[in-house]
Amino acid sequence: MPIFDYEIFDMLDEVRKHYKSNMSNTFIRSALLSMDMPYDQRSAIENITEKLEMYKNQGYKFDELYIGIYSMAIFIYKARLEVIPGLKRSSFLRDASPSEKILADMAADNLKSNLNILADRLNELYLKVVRLDVKSHSVKSPVYTRMEELDKLGQLLTSTVPGLA
Repeated sequence: MPIFDYEIFDMLDEVRKHYKSNMSNTFIRSALLSMDMPYDQRSAIENITEKLEMYKNQGYKFDELYIGIYSMAIFIYKARLEVIPGLKRSSFLRDASPSEKILADMAADNLKSNLNILADRLNELYLKVVRLDVKSHSVKSPVYTRMEELDKLGQLLTSTVPGLA
């Protein structure tokens, strides 16, 4: 059953805007792209950040949304573990021209905060989707209960302990 909930679409749009404006920053984009993430996870992120207009017309399936949310949570988790610790020393920032150095440093300094904001928005989206999922599945069990990987979503959104993903 496709989802055509405009509150969810609005929340997805907020996630998309924040992701695009902060994670696609010229100075940190290369570092984020260098993270080891499988194609299917990057594709699932793209489904909730780049293809929103298409899904507004055809609707999302619950599992598609959950997979996108889960993949974005892995992105946030890996960025905290793999990118933030070495970002200030990375060639991506060291190679910035003197006129871009201040902007590059600001992008690096703000990445942790921007990831936290993205995690909060993603968690709010997840909770809204779960409520709709429960409401939509009165006979059959909700989709989120059939997806084991969602059990560690909260940890992925908040933790910096290695070994979760």
